[in-house]
Amino acid sequence: MDSSTASGSRDLSDTDVLQILLKLSDARASEWEAQFPFLDPATVGQVSNSISKILFKGKLDLKKQFVALVRKWCTGKNKSSALCHTAWVGRSITVEQCVDSVLSSCIPIIEDESDWNMRDTEQQLALSYAVLGAATNLSSPLHVLAGEKCALLVNRILKEKSLQPCHHKFLAQIWSSVGELPINDSTLVQMAERSILGIERTMLWLGEKAVNSKQQTISESFDTVIGSKLLACCQSPVVFQNVCNLLTHMMLVSEAHPGVQALIKVFISGVERQCKSELIDICSLYEESCQVVSALLCVDPSLLPEHGEKLLSRDTVLKLLYALPREKAAGLLSHRPTWLLFTF
Repeated sequence: MDSSTASGSRDLSDTDVLQILLKLSDARASEWEAQFPFLDPATVGQVSNSISKILFKGKLDLKKQFVALVRKWCTGKNKSSALCHTAWVGRSITVEQCVDSVLSSCIPIIEDESDWNMRDTEQQLALSYAVLGAATNLSSPLHVLAGEKCALLVNRILKEKSLQPCHHKFLAQIWSSVGELPINDSTLVQMAERSILGIERTMLWLGEKAVNSKQQTISESFDTVIGSKLLACCQSPVVFQNVCNLLTHMMLVSEAHPGVQALIKVFISGVERQCKSELIDICSLYEESCQVVSALLCVDPSLLPEHGEKLLSRDTVLKLLYALPREKAAGLLSHRPTWLLFTF
């Protein structure tokens, strides 16, 4: 934006910029009075739409200039001394108007796959986070529409052959907001299989809660939306094994803290209930090398003889267990703690 556009060689003032933005809008500029700070909601709406167009379609240098300009305006550095910050900013545009302005620019691009594919990853993620913010703003009547577009974005990301770190971060944000978004379980399972970051954050949150809480509180954590979704996703062997590896690591690092042991117990019990309702054998979720041992550990050890050449015995089960890598054996034992009494 050249300063000569409005005033010869001098720099553009905020009022000059405002007048240009009004000319870019659909309404006639003569209808609005270009005064700064601007208090009229209609003027704010026109300016917001123009800035949205520039941010989503303008050149990079122009975008950077407007980001700095909008930041200056929103912090109220040039506001009238007679008005407080909330008087001229907070009362000029409502949350609904702001969300509507953002979505009006984002959604057409998201729905047009050819337009979407023309944009680089940085632009795509900026659009994605904007829509996610609108979807999780439950006070806005447009959050349902934004939620539907978030589901579309997740499916589009999952079609990528390889996910970049920025994709994992966005999917982790989706996972943490899963209770507010219309994403079905099959898509959640695909997401959990392709990107573990959201699962890791959830397990760390549950682990911290387990160390500082009682077992009843741990059990209640899995009654939350995100906890129940985690259990549902664990019907996938990939997700189940990833979660089990995280839990085993947490147990070893915490030196078998009672809270972590309680978390593992609640988790395995929850997955077993899910598997029973879906007629799935939980042992089939383990790695192939661990499936036989996991099935044998389901047997009550007190019902087996200690030794026996032709009969199944505790000694036989433990030999198979110890033949596994150390961490895998420790993980399986943590799932069936009744066997710990017979390992010494």
